[in-house]
Amino acid sequence: MAEHIDFLEIHYSEMGFLINRNQFSSSIMFEKRKRVRSRLVYFNTVISYKADFLIAFDMDYFLQSHFKCNDPGELKLALIVNINTFNKKNMDLLRKIFSKSKISLSPDYIAITAPSQSTVKSIPLDEIKLMPHLIRNTLFDYGLLGCRFFDPGNTYYFIDIEGIIFYSLYHLVKKEKV
Repeated sequence: MAEHIDFLEIHYSEMGFLINRNQFSSSIMFEKRKRVRSRLVYFNTVISYKADFLIAFDMDYFLQSHFKCNDPGELKLALIVNINTFNKKNMDLLRKIFSKSKISLSPDYIAITAPSQSTVKSIPLDEIKLMPHLIRNTLFDYGLLGCRFFDPGNTYYFIDIEGIIFYSLYHLVKKEKV
């Protein structure tokens, strides 16, 4: 019998995305937020979480922009991610960005937005297919780890939160240097 893993399924009408449930510690409704000026297009919101302020990565907007998904137009969730689980280079870069903020941001946590209609589901690991070998390393750099073909016409892409955040950061920084 195949091992089952808990994934967050993010639903859009055209496709879906899967995130390993272990990549975030909790979720809250994305309500108490404040827009901040930022040259980083996906990092322009701060939320209040417990006694801390967290920068929010707008993954919902990122997925809509890069995968041409339609905005579900609903309430959003904020997934709470502990950046201490990231590789050291990425963790240090985020903390450097946090330290430049005029707002005192949590050095350990970040929020990630997702549509509220997302659900946690236990999926057999053997249903997730790795990307083809020739393009695997390139797609991994973008945060795409694999896919799941579910019912005819329904494709779910297995994404890595850290990979998507840093793809967007490095992509934005690269654009600015040109």
